Amino acid sequence: MDAGLMGTLSKWLCLLMLCASTAALAQPDSGQRRKHDAASLAGEWRWVGKDVPELILVLGTDSRGELKAESLYTYRDTDFSDPKLVFNGTSLWIRKDLDENAYLELDLRPEGGDLTGRCLMVGVWTREFDDTVTLRRNYFEYAPAREAFRFLAWPGRTDGDDTCTGIVVYGYAGQEDAPALTCEFDLVEPVSVDEALETDWVDDRRDINFDGVPDLEIYLGNDPVTYADHSAAYVWNPGGYFEAVEGYAELENPFPDPDTRTVSSTFYSGDREMTTRTYVWQGSRLVLIREDIVTMP
Repeated sequence: MDAGLMGTLSKWLCLLMLCASTAALAQPDSGQRRKHDAASLAGEWRWVGKDVPELILVLGTDSRGELKAESLYTYRDTDFSDPKLVFNGTSLWIRKDLDENAYLELDLRPEGGDLTGRCLMVGVWTREFDDTVTLRRNYFEYAPAREAFRFLAWPGRTDGDDTCTGIVVYGYAGQEDAPALTCEFDLVEPVSVDEALETDWVDDRRDINFDGVPDLEIYLGNDPVTYADHSAAYVWNPGGYFEAVEGYAELENPFPDPDTRTVSSTFYSGDREMTTRTYVWQGSRLVLIREDIVTMP
């Protein structure tokens, strides 16, 4: 074959290989894309509809970034622990076998911000269910009213027989046998079990985000080194549930001020130094807007 022709063919072949390599590099890695989609699906999804058991699906990611089903249950009824989940990047298949005669199976696809698809329940509800369903993030068809909630705090963790290192808080909204909210926290400093039983850990009368609805503060104790009080907090969501305030427990001496509509945290930052940090609300999050440091004479 003519040398010139061979050279031309060789150049074209190299060009084609380069184009193919460039196209391959331009394509997103399917595994990375699936992990990105998995992260976007993490959270709590609730069944949209009436006259059905209100199914609640909580999705998360494992240490590799893959999607997993953390929990699956019907509201105030059946808990389906350790459900199986398969996610191929476009659809979710979830199944839980309760026994040889009872199981629940979901085949869902993300669509318009919801999860939609087929749900099959056999031996789980009062009747067999096989129909198209929609799950929506943080949706609650049978949302309890804020006034319906009452709270009970109880020693949750103990070290030996006499020392309490944590508390658990139950929020009941009408049904005494099934709390609508359960949360558990470590205390800043251990206390005796007797003291834990006598302490008012829960304050559900104060409106900490200034929307006119009482929220929930859970006292976690006083730090013996900094002499600062710490509390966890949940704010009421109009969807019918309490939403945790991330980072609230790290604030020292948190003070919600309805006059300025801010939350401040004041603490000793040195031997002769006092720091005040001021936050404002953005949804259920606190955003730092100012830090003032005062040096004492």
